[in-house]
Amino acid sequence: MVNQTLSNLLKFRMRRRPEEIYQKVVSLLQREKPFLDPHLSLRRLAVIVGTNTQYLSAAIRECTGGNFRSLINDFRVQYAQELFRDRVAGEINYGTFYSECGFLSKSAFYVAFKKRLNKTPKQYVHENLFEAVPCSAAMPDC
Repeated sequence: MVNQTLSNLLKFRMRRRPEEIYQKVVSLLQREKPFLDPHLSLRRLAVIVGTNTQYLSAAIRECTGGNFRSLINDFRVQYAQELFRDRVAGEINYGTFYSECGFLSKSAFYVAFKKRLNKTPKQYVHENLFEAVPCSAAMPDC
């Protein structure tokens, strides 16, 4: 009987409203940037947040309509956009840039970037960061 009561209490404490769990996750992702770890898993994030994988997955699904992987990739793409804005075009190495953003491969980075912004990283940089720069011999593709 005592074990059953303890079990119920633990379940109750772990069971928070999905919005609370989601807000805790977003706050953590913004503050500590665990999405930069290419091996971040649902299980590890659930432990960090203090819930289980089922509640975390349900909270993400209910609050975003997506899943864990899409949420993490959205944060990674947003981070990539910030890095692009902070760098000059010559400082961007597209061959290794994906790893700085937490992606395991260049192809995964390109797929996630294109899915979120409907353009490749190179298109994004060219259209959003160089549109105010006048064309010159240094930028023959203008």
